[in-house]
Amino acid sequence: MLKTLPSRPTTSKPLLLTHKLFFLIYILSSLFVAFAIILTASPNPTTWSTFLADFTRSHPARGEAGFGLFLIRGHNDTIPFAYAWRLINPTFWSRFTSWTGYVAHQLGQFYILAQAQMAKRRGEITWSKTMNKYGWWMVQLNTVMVAYKFFQGHIWYDGTAQDLPDAKFTLVLTYLCKLPASIKYRRGLFFGRVRSLAGGIVTKDMFEFFVKYHAYLFRSFQHSFGTCYTFHYHPPEATLGHFSGFFYMFLLFWQSSLLFHTSHRNRTWTTALECTVWLHGVLTAIFQGGRGWLVFTYGFASIFVITQVWGLPYVQRQRAKGNPFFSVPAVLAVYAALVLLGFGLSGNLNRVFFITFIPTSEYGCLVFYWIAFLACWWIVRGMERLGMLCSDKNNGPGWVKVAVVAVLYFAVNLAVLVGYSVMLGGPLQVYNNYNIE
Repeated sequence: MLKTLPSRPTTSKPLLLTHKLFFLIYILSSLFVAFAIILTASPNPTTWSTFLADFTRSHPARGEAGFGLFLIRGHNDTIPFAYAWRLINPTFWSRFTSWTGYVAHQLGQFYILAQAQMAKRRGEITWSKTMNKYGWWMVQLNTVMVAYKFFQGHIWYDGTAQDLPDAKFTLVLTYLCKLPASIKYRRGLFFGRVRSLAGGIVTKDMFEFFVKYHAYLFRSFQHSFGTCYTFHYHPPEATLGHFSGFFYMFLLFWQSSLLFHTSHRNRTWTTALECTVWLHGVLTAIFQGGRGWLVFTYGFASIFVITQVWGLPYVQRQRAKGNPFFSVPAVLAVYAALVLLGFGLSGNLNRVFFITFIPTSEYGCLVFYWIAFLACWWIVRGMERLGMLCSDKNNGPGWVKVAVVAVLYFAVNLAVLVGYSVMLGGPLQVYNNYNIE
């Protein structure tokens, strides 16, 4: 007679999605919404030729685009950064609804970020593989505001571009959204090396000070402000530039929602986010015409080869195994061949120096940030020694200290934004004096 083995007791376990499945959800949902935006914005998406014409249009003339319903200002032949996708005759409601959406979205993100940070300090939440309530709040806020932006654009069209400086400011702001990951350079700044400044210039105390305020200030200002500002600047148009830009913004919205979720700091995911700005810049530059695509393609690729690729877990594992194909000389040789191929086939071999423009600006900006950060650190420490900044009852930073650091970092970021924008295209200005009726 066969014995029946006792069955093992089963215990239900909470379903934890893997990082790979999380990332697939982030990417596919962002692609779906971005594609829905351009599909509904095309005046006649039923025919491939008309849809493609709208999709690849980078210099719309006065009256083109605008969903076939709105009269837009169009391209300015003499001012390259004048934003084309703005109403010629804006109304009170077009301005009110665009600014209301931006302010509500921005303040909502700041509030949730602050609440999550305070909950972390109180020990109520910690890094986890499950989404906490603050992350879900951010998902809900971003979802509502994306839907709001969609309907607002189709009813009143205009974004905040009608009243803000030209598009070079948003270009710099979008580019700086990726800078905080470079500042905390645990992967190494150059070819996996230079993980700390020599000579004790930056002490452990200084670096801990930076990390402590990174979430409040750098992410809040450069990430939250950068994404919200850029998202509400543009109308939901049907071009390739808008499609890739919205796709990038939606990925950043997902990142902003991963408050103390372990996927927030996954190195493959964060590197992919950094590189998505490369995709947006290259696609936009190609359809702009000229040689700008060389600057963006090989400029951001240079940063990837110099800094970003060495932080990828797969690359680090291969290098640990001694795989010669992942050595610095091998990677540089492949990249040099691709550079010569691209510049040679396009007839621009004498312009190889284009690859230095973006790396020079990014690493130069990084140096400025470190110098400014050191200055902020010395100012705060000096005020503490003078008894001007006191800790709170829980031995944390008092509100005066937080306010001082916030003002200092705000000044630093504002100086970088304005300075780089002016260097890129001259004085900040809203160009509303062309293609008028």
